[in-house]
Amino acid sequence: MRALELRTEWRDERGSVAIWGVFAIMILIGVFAFAIDVGRYLVAKNQVQTAAQNVALSVADHLYLLQDEELVSYLDQQIFLQASMFKSGFLFGPGNVQFSKKNGVIQVAQASVQVELQIRLTPLFLQYVSDAKIIEVSADAEVTHTLEAAEIAFVLDGSNGASLHTENKLLGFLEALTNKYNSSQPKISVGLVPHATGLMRVGSRRNWVVPGMWPDAVPPNVPGIPLWAGALEDQRWCVGPRADDYDLKTPGTAPFPLEMEITVETAIDGTDEYSVTTTEDCPETSVQPVAASNSLLSTASARVQTGDFDPGMGMMWGLRVLDQSWSSAWGRVAENEAQKLVVFLVSSAYEENESRSQRLNAACQIAASKQVEVIIVDVAQEPSTLLDKCENALVVSAINEEEQKSMAYKIIQSLSRSTLQLP
Repeated sequence: MRALELRTEWRDERGSVAIWGVFAIMILIGVFAFAIDVGRYLVAKNQVQTAAQNVALSVADHLYLLQDEELVSYLDQQIFLQASMFKSGFLFGPGNVQFSKKNGVIQVAQASVQVELQIRLTPLFLQYVSDAKIIEVSADAEVTHTLEAAEIAFVLDGSNGASLHTENKLLGFLEALTNKYNSSQPKISVGLVPHATGLMRVGSRRNWVVPGMWPDAVPPNVPGIPLWAGALEDQRWCVGPRADDYDLKTPGTAPFPLEMEITVETAIDGTDEYSVTTTEDCPETSVQPVAASNSLLSTASARVQTGDFDPGMGMMWGLRVLDQSWSSAWGRVAENEAQKLVVFLVSSAYEENESRSQRLNAACQIAASKQVEVIIVDVAQEPSTLLDKCENALVVSAINEEEQKSMAYKIIQSLSRSTLQLP
């Protein structure tokens, strides 16, 4: 009798253990399912946060480079790109992740971009042990865009072998972008060296030339009729290179030789007529000092091909346009904290010349010592190998219009900074 009771108790305990065992297994499965889906949630949260930040940063970098409707389209493109890059695999099996934009606010006037993205996950396990059929994961990011104060000297080839049309087209892209930036954040000042040749037209600055070279024996100082309109200083005259012209000495310290002649012819009535003659290599267009407002394209469009290509001289004048020591010579106030940048547009080949090569090397070394960034954009069909000798410069080729637009964007983007706002 006692044995029968013991067998009955043993069977009851065995059945109870089995029930508790099943119950424990169910709990473990639930915990496992919960852990798996929580892990998926955390991974998804991290990825969607990264995606939101990437989208906001990319759109902010283009804030002033694109029109408003283009910005909206670009935002959607970046979201699509991030969605296509969204990681799949064991945690996110194909077909069970929906990636979408929850909100996107582009505020050009406030220079900020706000993006909120969302993904919807189908639970792998929780859907079988709970009512959770969808897990929604969202994250947002805000980026502000600021433009660094900058002074840019655009140096154009402009020589007899140059393609003025190509140079002007690229300059037009750059001018449009700088004007768009300055419309909201007026921080970019620009100057122009229209010809990288041996002679430079510098405007009405007679005090820049070697003393005694300026022609004073002209009307009204002497009898006769000038055949030019306005002041003699406003006529087409140029300065040439100084002896060993490999530095940034100002005109007050080292004046320039004058390239201008006055011819006198006697009219039938016996009156002396005075006219200005100068070499054909003297450009029609003057060097433009750095200024906040710019109309570079209209100035450059008036150019004609002039002189032999002298990249060292063009680079040196680009540095003179920017250098603080030259500010008073140009009659302007320098921005000490501004980033300095020389953008050199080259469209012709180069004939090797020792003095020109020395001048280019000297200009490149000065730029490096002055922390002036140099970007050489070669738009010639056959790029000039000489410019590769400027070791500290970024030399790029941009032959077709698409490459030139892209290069213009990159140049202006290099002057700006997008900052992620942390919560």
